[in-house]
Amino acid sequence: MILLAEVTQMTRCSLVALVCTFGLTAPAWQAEYEVVSVKPANPELSQGGISHSARSTKGQWEARNLYLKDFIRSAYRINDNQIAGGPNWLGTAGWDVDAKYPAGATPAQYPQMMQAMLADRFHLKVHWETRTLPVYLLVIAKNGLKLKESSDPQSMSAGMRMIKYSAASMQELADQLAGYLGKQVLDRTELKGRYSIDLQFAQVDPGSPDASTETRPSIFQALQEQAGLRLDSGRGPVQVLVIDSAEKPSEN
Repeated sequence: MILLAEVTQMTRCSLVALVCTFGLTAPAWQAEYEVVSVKPANPELSQGGISHSARSTKGQWEARNLYLKDFIRSAYRINDNQIAGGPNWLGTAGWDVDAKYPAGATPAQYPQMMQAMLADRFHLKVHWETRTLPVYLLVIAKNGLKLKESSDPQSMSAGMRMIKYSAASMQELADQLAGYLGKQVLDRTELKGRYSIDLQFAQVDPGSPDASTETRPSIFQALQEQAGLRLDSGRGPVQVLVIDSAEKPSEN
């Protein structure tokens, strides 16, 4: 699995696709960065098209020119359409963050650390609401399911052009797809088993440099051709994070 902290020099759309793919459960105790610095980003980066990056190395995490909206998506594992309200600079003001993980920190604790940082440095206050929004409905395609049930120990990997599970439920696949598509995916297959899944598809971001020479099918085509599944448009209940207030942090 890939966290925002492990992604380097990707487009913002690509970052969104990856940071929303996890069902990690934060620990009950409050996890925080050992040290964290937040500064306004250099505005010239965006103008030069270099823009947004994040990476993690040897217990350190850094982000360059990411918006508060990016951090919220990563901290709460949600998509753009699950964020409501907030200040007018939510998706325009870039921030550089340098943080140090405490000894023994695990990836399962990273989201809570980011939530704590947002509350402390951006004075972020939020609450959850359930709203009816446009969604995708995951259903079995007309020609039938092409996946095989699996009892293997669960493992998974995901990248810009692939999703692979040794054994996954349809709900897990739906959650994964939501990260790529930027919209909630609701499982309507009525399949209860776990399946071996191996999807290969073109990068979802239409603005990627390889788009003009891409030969792989779209993620929608790959689902039908490789898995026997289909995504239909619909509406359904979605958990939305409402931003009550946020402030620009003082440089430190």
